[in-house]
Amino acid sequence: MYVNHIPVFVFSLALVHNGEPIVAVVYNAVEDRMYSAIKGKGAYCNDTRIHVNDKDLGTLGYRINVEIFDNSIIDEIALIKELKSSSKISSIGSVARSCMAIATGDFSCDIFPGTSHGNCDLAASYLIVTEAGGKVTNMYGEEQRYDEDIKGAIITNGVSHQKILQKVSKYIL
Repeated sequence: MYVNHIPVFVFSLALVHNGEPIVAVVYNAVEDRMYSAIKGKGAYCNDTRIHVNDKDLGTLGYRINVEIFDNSIIDEIALIKELKSSSKISSIGSVARSCMAIATGDFSCDIFPGTSHGNCDLAASYLIVTEAGGKVTNMYGEEQRYDEDIKGAIITNGVSHQKILQKVSKYIL
C-alpha cells in the first residue's frame, strides 16, 4: 500500500528466541504510534497499556480484517461472504497494522493466509496482541514457531477465536 501512497504501512521488529517472540515493536510513522511488548510485561502504545476488546462474533461493532492473497490455502471470497452477515469486513492491506487495531480494541479479528516469510510479518504482532489479551494461532488453531515459515494466522481478541477457526476451517483448500 505504501507504493500506492496509501498510508497503512508500519515498521515491525521482533526478537525471537527458540521460535518464540520475546520483545516486539511496531511503529506507525504516519500516526507517530509506537506499540511494544516484552513477554510477560503487557502491551503498550506510546507508554499507555493497551487491551483487546471483548466483542464476540456477531455483536455490534465486531470488525474483521481479511488479508487477500493469491494462494491455494483458503477461499477468502467464500469466507468473506459468510463473515459479512455477522461482522464488518475490511482489508487494511497491512497485517501488522490491523493487528495493532486488534491490540487496541478497534478490531476484533484478522485472518492472514500468508505463509512463506509470514513469520516476519507476524512475530512482533503475535507478542503485542497476546500481551494485550488476544490469541494468535495458525489457520488450523495450532501454536507455531516464528523463526520459520508459518501456516497463516488467525489473530483475535480471544473471545471469538474458536468461532472464527470453525468458520475458516470450512474454506481451507
